[in-house]
Amino acid sequence: MRRALSVGLLSLALTGCSQAPAGRTILLISLDSVRADTLDFGDAAAFPHLAELATKGTVFDQAISSSSWTLPAHATMFTGEPAPLHGVEFDDIAIAPGTTTIPELLHDAGWTTAGWWTGWYTAGEFGFERGFDTYTNGMTGGREIERRYRDALARGDMDMAKRVLATFDIGGHRDITSPNVLAGLEATVETVDGDKDLFLFAHLFDPHYDYIPPAPFDTKFDPDYKGSLDGHDFFENRAIFDSTQSPARRIGDRDLQHIEALYKGEIAFTEDYVGRMLASLEAAGRLESTLVIVTGDHGEEFFEHGNRGHRTGLYDEVLRVPLMIRDPRSLEARHVAEQVGLVDILPTIAGFAGLEAPATSTGVDLSAAVAGQPLATRPMISSLMQHHNELGYFFVESYRTEAAKVIRSMTLNEAGELELVRGEIFDLKLDPGETRSLVTKSTIMDTPRWAEMEAAFDKLRTKFHTLSPVSRLDRSTTIREVFASDLGGLGYAGEAGEEPELVSPGLSLPWPPGPRPALEK
Repeated sequence: MRRALSVGLLSLALTGCSQAPAGRTILLISLDSVRADTLDFGDAAAFPHLAELATKGTVFDQAISSSSWTLPAHATMFTGEPAPLHGVEFDDIAIAPGTTTIPELLHDAGWTTAGWWTGWYTAGEFGFERGFDTYTNGMTGGREIERRYRDALARGDMDMAKRVLATFDIGGHRDITSPNVLAGLEATVETVDGDKDLFLFAHLFDPHYDYIPPAPFDTKFDPDYKGSLDGHDFFENRAIFDSTQSPARRIGDRDLQHIEALYKGEIAFTEDYVGRMLASLEAAGRLESTLVIVTGDHGEEFFEHGNRGHRTGLYDEVLRVPLMIRDPRSLEARHVAEQVGLVDILPTIAGFAGLEAPATSTGVDLSAAVAGQPLATRPMISSLMQHHNELGYFFVESYRTEAAKVIRSMTLNEAGELELVRGEIFDLKLDPGETRSLVTKSTIMDTPRWAEMEAAFDKLRTKFHTLSPVSRLDRSTTIREVFASDLGGLGYAGEAGEEPELVSPGLSLPWPPGPRPALEK
């Protein structure tokens, strides 16, 4: 009965039937770990609610994330800054004080703001809670886990704090949280006065591995599978990937096909709850005046480039994300081919609210494109900071246009100088799978694409230094305290307790404005 009611109300809303006038509403939905090529907004059989929403919405076919994992990607969503600019690329660093986020922008303008988070990397202490009237942990038992974590910190028991964080991590992979977020959203919508402007943020973690969707979504996309492999403990399962073996990929094609079907099932399960959220807004008379933005934070790799999961590289399977905007001011179905990014979410929300985006944002308001106006093409910059046992401290940067993409991996040599480990350029028109680099490490720096990338980073670097950068210590999260004796575990190459020389928010932008120091090929 509940499901039928939800679908019926959503259908009613999209045919234009209105209820009492309401305040403006913005609903920002972040679907964790969802690839753009898996979530098809036109596939009514797989994703009926979003397909129906898309009949009055705009789908952006090339939406690019700023990184390949949750924390920096959401920091970009909330600030309109690419990852190298906001610098939130390690577990121990938060959005800089003074950087205006979406909820702060709206709250200061009188909006009621409410959000729900369901994975540790969207926790409030990273700066995401700033500006929210309520920012709620949607994990099952999440508030109790948070209490245990705070108590351990207060006692100085860092071993216990680490164990509680492990509970967050492991429990989040196995948890089912979309129902918790729906319940919170429904309660908020029911209690906030209808004439109040309302911002809602829903982070939905269920598509993230493990891939264990409940029935009927567990068999929906692969009903004929007869094997024994399931999606439990996906990342740790040595029947899928074993770094001690060669090749490390151990899973066969048919089992991998099943894993991908389970992944799609998780997305379909989560999409069902998106439909219920939309129905809740319609029941409250709000949907007709609601800006709905549905996107992903990053994608997922299924061995396209030799690995699984995410946070390993910057190829398109992890950078291209779904993005649809349903703007009540322009209810025509459209597809936009021009490249956009997560940096554009904040200015788009600001524009809908009649506000100016903060000076720190580098994105653009997409509402003109939603209304059918031409959209200028722009390159997108993404980055990934990591610690590697063999390379030490290294980072990956990408520069993507609609036609081509540059990816470079760099590290610091023993002298503390930048050294190019790998360089690739791909023709995305002829080689969308990024399988054949047009250059080698020794030739990439001599190409026009490399020069374009350097110029783009120089522009970002100049902006970085005009923003009065906040020191890393002033942006620390509790993670830094918990892992103070093991900074390498957080991605540092320096000795325990030592602040690495080049690590300022962002690593690739620490130098004064001007040309980047020469790299060693």
